[in-house]
Formats: sequence, C-alpha cells, structure tokens
Amino acid sequence: MIIGIDGRAANTPKPLGAAVYCRELIGALAGLCGPPALRVYLDAPPLNDFPACADAVDIRVLPRARLWTERRLGPELRRDPPDVFLGPVQRFPLRCPCPAVVTHHGLVYVERAGSGDLEAAECLSIPQRINRAITLWLIARFADHVLVVSKDSKQLLARFSHIPPERISVTYHACSHNFYPRSGTQEIATLRGKFDLPERYILYTGRLGPRKNVVRTIEAFAMLRERRPDLPHRLVLAGEREWSAQPIIEAAERSPAREFIQFLGHVDREDMPVLMSCADTLVLVSLCESFGIPLIEAMSCGTPVVTANSSAMPEIVGDAALLADPYDVPAIAAALERVLTDQALRADLKAKGLERARRFSWVNTASDTLQVLSNVVEAQPRK
Repeated sequence: MIIGIDGRAANTPKPLGAAVYCRELIGALAGLCGPPALRVYLDAPPLNDFPACADAVDIRVLPRARLWTERRLGPELRRDPPDVFLGPVQRFPLRCPCPAVVTHHGLVYVERAGSGDLEAAECLSIPQRINRAITLWLIARFADHVLVVSKDSKQLLARFSHIPPERISVTYHACSHNFYPRSGTQEIATLRGKFDLPERYILYTGRLGPRKNVVRTIEAFAMLRERRPDLPHRLVLAGEREWSAQPIIEAAERSPAREFIQFLGHVDREDMPVLMSCADTLVLVSLCESFGIPLIEAMSCGTPVVTANSSAMPEIVGDAALLADPYDVPAIAAALERVLTDQALRADLKAKGLERARRFSWVNTASDTLQVLSNVVEAQPRK
C-alpha cells in the first residue's frame, strides 16, 4: 500500500499544534512503513530536522504556488496516484484520484457556541471563520474518511457536520519521546539562565488566545497569591501571541500579582521538556480542547497537571490530574493551591501521570492510522 501524505506542516522551523502532529506522524509512519510505502509531498526541500530522510520515505518536492494543493498536489496525484492520500492538516485536493483521508483537529472554536460557552467570534477573525466553515463543508462532502484526535471531537464533528460516525475514526495524539523527567543539573541551570526562570513556578504553555482561558488563569493565580502569599511561585506563560492576545496582556498588566507573572514567548521544542520538568505544575484550563498535547507532555515529565473538566481534557488525563471548571476562577485557584501544597497529592498525581502518559505514543497513533488507511483502501470497489 502506497500512502501519500501532505508533509508541508512538518517542514516548518517552529511547529505548533497540528504541525507537531504532522511531524511526529510522518516520523512514526516512516519507521513502520519503510520505503517506498510512504510518499511525502512538500513545497520546499526538507529542512535539516525533517522527521524522515529520503532513504526512509519517497520525498517529492513540488514547486510552490498559490492554491498549491489544487494546482500542484492534485495534478501530481493524478499523474502518479498512491493507493490512499492522507491530509494531516485538513487539506486535500478535491479531484483526488484515490481515497482521501483527512485529519480534523477539532471544532474547538465553535463546539460550545450553542450552549453559550464559547462563541467563534471571540477566537477567530471573520476570514478565519469563513475559511474553517468552507473547509469543514469540503471535508464532509468529499473526504472518504476523517481522523479525529479524541472521542469528544468525534461526537462534536458528527453532530455539527452530519458526517456519519462510521466515517470518523479516533487516533489520539501523543508527545515526543524527548519528554521525560529531567534532573540534570547543567541542563536545568542552562535553561534557567536562558529564560531567567524563578526557582518555583506554575507553567502555562500554548498559544496566547481566548480559547486557552489565560485571562482566568491569571486571575486565579492572583487569587492564589492573595490567599497564600507565603507561596514563592511565579506564573510562567510560554507561547506565541495570537491576533486576539491583547486582553491577556492587559490582564497581566493590571493584575495585583503582575510582578510574579512572566511571559517567555515561543519556546523551542528542545527546551520544552526541561521547562516542563522544572515546573511545580502545569495549568491548562482551556475553554475547550480537542486533545491538549501539553497535558501528555507534562505527565510524561512527572509534572502534576491542573486542567479543565470539559471537552476532551478529562478524556485525556483520566484520574491523573486535578480538574476544575474553566469558568470558575476560585475553583482554578483552589486546585492550584492543592497541587502546590499537598505533597501526598503531588506524589500521587506524578505516579498516575507517568502511567497515564505511557498509553499515548506516536507509534500507536501511526499504527492506528495505518489500520484506518488500510480499511479505507480495502473498502474501495474493485476495478
């Protein structure tokens, strides 16, 4: 079975979100498939750290162009079609000559709008909303099968797109094998010097945007500081700003705990495992998440997690994290206080987190993906 895959997202210098998924999936598929089963299409030569080398996969670089998927990738697939095509970031040519499988990374911007939890307008510009609506319609109309990253996402996608559940399969995310508890004195000292990190801190990592609920996280941290001024912790926010990040900056500036809040900006993936390991806890109480890779990264590093009790987050962490209502600032503050002060709880969460994280691996993701692709090919009528 020859698998074609759009690998452009994996060929970026600072992969985030779906680009991380694309990188890790290609690397794991390359290990499972071997040449020439995996055919990767790019619009530029592979970077030095591309997750698969030309000896392991068939890399085909097509010239860059506007509407590259239709103008470059589509004709190439029709000229030399694989047995199945995988679009890991929701894009695929409409006139695909083979079965098209697409990964949909979640309706996180609209999933709770019907119940008033979160309106898409809070998170996306009008062009972005239009683009996502069109993309979802195209997937529902033309994709042969859809991969999603959690059971919660599957339920939402089926409800909002009317795609039959049998055309949707769950293939969980995971985290890089580089995430494990770090205790090396030198690498920790190097990281602290690089970012001027405090000795004790609460970590948030992810894009700085409204969906991530960072304003309430800042408010909960200020409440914690007021309640427990004896705690030495700072709130460290690691991540790039989205177009709508200004309310977060303003919340930090007006916070009574502003002296204890630190913005790191983008953190390279080489530094993230140490940053995670040194944190006393990860706080990720997003209004909605289709998966939440930082949850697995933190648990893999032995770092206790405080997360939200909604969307996919309870599904991912199980009983290995503290859950809080993402709209309840006192509840978030209380969860942070518990995890920072109860040593028995910390030890329990660390042990459970390490065990929980072992259930998620990119090899498992790739294996499950291969099974779905094989099933889709076998279901095609014989010619």
